[in-house]
Amino acid sequence: MSFTPSASTLPANATHANLIKDEPESGFWKGFNTPLYLNLISNAPPTSISTNPATSTLCITGGPRLTFFTPTATSYTSKLVSSPSPVWCHSHRSDGKLISFGGENGLFRVITSNNNTYTTLRTFDSKNIKGSIRSTSFLPSGSTVLSTADDGYLRVYDVKEGIEINEIKASNDSIRSLTTGIFKSNNIVATGGYDGLIKFWDVESCDNLGEIECGEGINCMVLLKDGETLISGSGATLNVYALKKTGDGGIEGRLLHSSKNHTKSITSLTYSITLNRLTSTCASGHIKFLNLDDYTIVHGMKYPSPITCMTVNEDRIIVGMSGGGISVKIRGKKGVNAEGGKKRKALSGTYSHFTRGKNEVIGKDDYRVTLESKKKLSKWDKDIKGFKYNSALKTALESRNPKVVVEVLNTLEVRRGLEQSLLGLESNEVDDIINFLCRYLPAPEYTKTLVKVCGVVVEKYGGDKEFEEGFGRLREVVREEIGVRGKLWKLGGGIEGVIRERKIKDLE
Repeated sequence: MSFTPSASTLPANATHANLIKDEPESGFWKGFNTPLYLNLISNAPPTSISTNPATSTLCITGGPRLTFFTPTATSYTSKLVSSPSPVWCHSHRSDGKLISFGGENGLFRVITSNNNTYTTLRTFDSKNIKGSIRSTSFLPSGSTVLSTADDGYLRVYDVKEGIEINEIKASNDSIRSLTTGIFKSNNIVATGGYDGLIKFWDVESCDNLGEIECGEGINCMVLLKDGETLISGSGATLNVYALKKTGDGGIEGRLLHSSKNHTKSITSLTYSITLNRLTSTCASGHIKFLNLDDYTIVHGMKYPSPITCMTVNEDRIIVGMSGGGISVKIRGKKGVNAEGGKKRKALSGTYSHFTRGKNEVIGKDDYRVTLESKKKLSKWDKDIKGFKYNSALKTALESRNPKVVVEVLNTLEVRRGLEQSLLGLESNEVDDIINFLCRYLPAPEYTKTLVKVCGVVVEKYGGDKEFEEGFGRLREVVREEIGVRGKLWKLGGGIEGVIRERKIKDLE
């Protein structure tokens, strides 16, 4: 993912010192104690969170869409931006007017943001991209946008022309992190991959300017405001590097600090300029707040689920969790609103509103209502809910229940995932699909759905000689079905017409 500093909402003369006044450091962070709980409409785990630098609007990606919230994160601001595939990452241009986002199947787009109205500006060609887009960022000039993907390539695009400028093979493994603005330059960027290397590139000349070996796969990086201090999350280890230009124009990094404050992999790093604090999160659900003067931990928080992404500013801590929930902690006195005095009213649609009254004492005349437990989802339903269409089709076929298979195929068609579910199948899996079509295509209750599936299977695998025998059997089944339908049409009497035809043949 790509991470950028949080937008500041403080006056120009505000500093961390007068924010916390004379209270202890832990007391400042404990002031974030009035949580709201949100869920994305898709109920998918959030994959990246950021704040628009111009409007402070909150942007969260998860599932097949970008969701925009008001700065207080209490309501949606506009129509959601949808995409054909799950979205993994996004970034804002420095003026907040453009947003780039990438996801599965090489999805990469740039949209415009204007008064909470979002319009697709560019959709970049993804034919050469293998795997998913994992990070994206604009260069400081704003006219060029970058992306990295699972195939190990760093790609450079011209936003105005809508074309790819350069393609750099930056790693032999997936690149999960991208940082721009090295030395405050418009051309120098850093990539961090699962091969454990941080590499520096000139995106104009495509030259490799140097690299740093971290040892473990790099999930995230963040650059401090001086443009010369780079922090990486490599496995569970936090590394801080001082960058320096060499005499031959290259770049080298000197390790300033290394610590292992988490028990599991670091999933995100967030840098707050006004607070002068670094925040790291991990898959165990822990958050650590570090002082950037000496990199000591000044406070910690624990969440119930693994944390996937977060952002923090002077009055909000917004955390996305793998279970699909979003926690928004607001700075203020416990149970009191930020303006002081009155108890905060639970907002409709929030978790607090759902659980209001749970601490009330039950009287002897009160009637207790028990809720029935939710029906357990089948494996294929869970796969569909998680956008794992290929796996959903495979598990449905393993059930050997035609009703289940057809129901799953219908659901995939409604979700526009039918073609995706039939891609990348093994030879035996393609044979299973063809055998299923041969057996159940003539069944009237399944014919309408399976005819559409036939078209997709023939289009994807029809030219492969390995399946020539199976497609031959399927061709005969289709011809026979067409013959039966033709006779019914000629007779015009449905099944009664077929019975009449058979009686006539018996008489003859």
